[in-house]
Amino acid sequence: MNRDQKVVLILVVGLFLACNLVTCLGALSLGGLWGVLTSPARRWRAYRWEPGTIVPVPTRTPVEPRRTPISAVIVINVVEDSPAAQAGLRPRDLILAVDGQRIEGSAHFAEIISGFRPGDRVELTVRRAGAQRDVQIKLGAHPRDPDRPYLGLTVRSLPATAE
Repeated sequence: MNRDQKVVLILVVGLFLACNLVTCLGALSLGGLWGVLTSPARRWRAYRWEPGTIVPVPTRTPVEPRRTPISAVIVINVVEDSPAAQAGLRPRDLILAVDGQRIEGSAHFAEIISGFRPGDRVELTVRRAGAQRDVQIKLGAHPRDPDRPYLGLTVRSLPATAE
């Protein structure tokens, strides 16, 4: 075998090995990608591509705790020396019910309270820091309209899935 034939043989063998290497790496990467994309875990995880990786890397997604749907209003503000302040209500308290009637939102809460008269006693079911308790409140007279009941607090509707 002469020198030119040896060079051609080396080039052909080198090209053969290079093609096999590229084919094997491609098959591994595509096979690995196919396995990741079709695995049962794909249904539950999100993936992102990182530079220098062949297959996607699972992203860390926070696990949402299961929440029991509740309907309530959250106390935003309590006026000083108001009936609500005297009863011990604080911002971030959840009001779940008035006299046993469940609250469906801030408009519903205002509607229920407006059905009482100043001087009436109402029982609020309140949740604070996971503990639930009943609070007795004597309604006052509204500063601008003495015929309307007054609690002295600002509330906002709570989303039905929060707890």
